Amino acid sequence: MADSVVDPALPALDVVMDPERLSSLFGRPVAAAHVRYKPGVSVVARLSGSDGPAWIAGYSRSQDSKLAKTFKRAEQQGVQLEAVELPEAPGQLLVSGPPALDGKLHRALAGTGLLSGRAGEIDVLNYNPHRRLVAAFGQGEQRRVAKVTAGPARVHADMLRRLQGAGVPVLEQQSPRDEADARPDGADAQHAVYYPWFGHTDLQRLHQQDQDTSEQGQPDPRALAAEAGRFLALLHTQPPWAGPDPVQPPKAGHGGTGADPRVPAPGHVAMPGLQKLAANTGQLVPAAAERLHHAAELLTVRLRRPGRAGFVHGDFSADQILVGSEGLRIIDLDRFGYGAVAADLGCFAAVELLDTGTKTLTEALLKGYQEGQGGRFGAGVDADELNVWTACHLFSRILEPFRACEPDWRQLILDRLAQIEGRLA
Repeated sequence: MADSVVDPALPALDVVMDPERLSSLFGRPVAAAHVRYKPGVSVVARLSGSDGPAWIAGYSRSQDSKLAKTFKRAEQQGVQLEAVELPEAPGQLLVSGPPALDGKLHRALAGTGLLSGRAGEIDVLNYNPHRRLVAAFGQGEQRRVAKVTAGPARVHADMLRRLQGAGVPVLEQQSPRDEADARPDGADAQHAVYYPWFGHTDLQRLHQQDQDTSEQGQPDPRALAAEAGRFLALLHTQPPWAGPDPVQPPKAGHGGTGADPRVPAPGHVAMPGLQKLAANTGQLVPAAAERLHHAAELLTVRLRRPGRAGFVHGDFSADQILVGSEGLRIIDLDRFGYGAVAADLGCFAAVELLDTGTKTLTEALLKGYQEGQGGRFGAGVDADELNVWTACHLFSRILEPFRACEPDWRQLILDRLAQIEGRLA
């Protein structure tokens, strides 16, 4: 890295953030992403460029016991880990291994049989070490997607069936009893869920193609975004889920459980605390610490203003909308809740801004959303509320350049901060 050392107490972090040094140590071209970092303690990331998905981890000497457990698991399974010593820190190791030895996922993955061959050949769609692995397997109409998470799955099959029955296009979870061959006995139902394979792309990818889709015979992303907006309006009218993992409606006096309640503060914010996030970012970019805390304070105040509440997706963006010959499907409701509906709209807008620097899909989504609301009480989108929630979701993603190991991550963080400040001015 051209910049200064990030954490003197954890030299492994600097190596993980520098693909040239990392490749030199491992003897082949590799790069890290999805970085998870605890100051002075540990760094864990996904390693790309190796044979299949892998993780890489480095710990301070106080965490040697964690590495010992990992090496023991590897020995028990007959798997050889890659370990390199840091030249500038004798005795400190960078270790890499397959998802089957992931420190947080290994038990859940072992129960699924995905990595043992019991589910057949798989395609790993997403791997975020210590958090989740998403894989597709099977052929034709039997193709499925498995989502394995370190924490218990929040989305319940009954909730998805209820939403689908109300007209919200979501994918139903598949029953373990119907998928005995794909989900061996003993799989932990709390950490592994299965869905049917759907479609051929998602709305974000269609938008990224940046081409005249009508001439190519492809769907128009703007029309699809408008349709998604109508479905989102329907989702927001659903009552709170009262199943095994209930989301409580607002307290008395803070709104009802229908489509029109207003709450004085959002009941669900799908992101870390703003001040905590500001502090974590300020440790990495000390020169911006005061600005970060000030932005977090402004957002906290602005988010306390009343807003319409409802059932929210919690992480709504164009890549959560699958596109197929049978229409659209909304996926990944893991952060669902009951709160400010403008949070979903602001999330969609923030992700599009970061992805393409445009608001083309957002404008189409908002048009469809307002159409979907019809003449109901409180219909419409408050521009100021949308702006604040967009800024809030930009803030929630301010560490993405660092976590993606972008070479100029410090400047990119400052650029995002300036973008947020502009919206709050």
